[in-house]
Amino acid sequence: MTTATLRAGCKVNLYLRITGRRPDGMHTIESLFYPMPVPADTLHVEVRREPGITVSCRLPFLRGQKNILAKAYHAYVAAAGSAPGLVVRLEKRIPVGAGLGGGSSNAAALLSWLDQQTQALGPQRLRSVAAQVGADVPFFLLGRPAWITGIGECMEPVDLHLDDYARVIISPRVRVNTAWAYRRWDEAASLLTPRSAPDKEAALAKPPVLWNDFEEVVFARFPVIGRIKAAVLESGAISCVMSGSGSNLFALFASAKASAAARRWVEKWQAGWHEVPPGASAYT
Repeated sequence: MTTATLRAGCKVNLYLRITGRRPDGMHTIESLFYPMPVPADTLHVEVRREPGITVSCRLPFLRGQKNILAKAYHAYVAAAGSAPGLVVRLEKRIPVGAGLGGGSSNAAALLSWLDQQTQALGPQRLRSVAAQVGADVPFFLLGRPAWITGIGECMEPVDLHLDDYARVIISPRVRVNTAWAYRRWDEAASLLTPRSAPDKEAALAKPPVLWNDFEEVVFARFPVIGRIKAAVLESGAISCVMSGSGSNLFALFASAKASAAARRWVEKWQAGWHEVPPGASAYT
């Protein structure tokens, strides 16, 4: 019986600007996605004779056919014509409601593994299937930094390496619903004076200028996230930004030693601390 263990990392938004809203209600964005090796989920995959997929997880709301893994599996079957029956046990380490794309990363890992087994689609058709599953899923197939536009469907790979810095993801003990964040941004857009966002060139500089349009409305509802960001910056971070619609933060430090003081402050809020080991990179 075939078994496999798949590792699925995450992403951070180094830059996120909401550029508009389409008539269908979807928002257009400009964003810089950067892959991170930690935190990461693990997918334990077992092939079975019966068709279909069964997904289990210690988190009840991630079990069964509502999980994005099931959506990815069925999308693959529809495109390829068939796929082996699977039992998948999801070991969750990427926080939920964090802005790190954990579900999309899981889906991409499973799609990639399925196509390695069947060789039915190839890279181009696999990307098309990934886009049907979720806007962020093709990025995780790419596995390198990318400038994202449109509603997330337009992806331009960029050459950006942050390996010279200590990179940390900080996980406050709150969840932010993405749909709520967009609704609140829409409500606030006519009331707040727009902040002046940096341009694309600044976002792609080394180090990049970090930015997120969601911060103002999310920090107002969840002030602990803003307080943690302020403490991280006061403790010596080069820069710090919220990822996606929150709640997690991404910070850059000159060195691992420089991040130690910030970690002591963060622990006062019982927030998670995920630091990339020296020399580790999320992509090649």
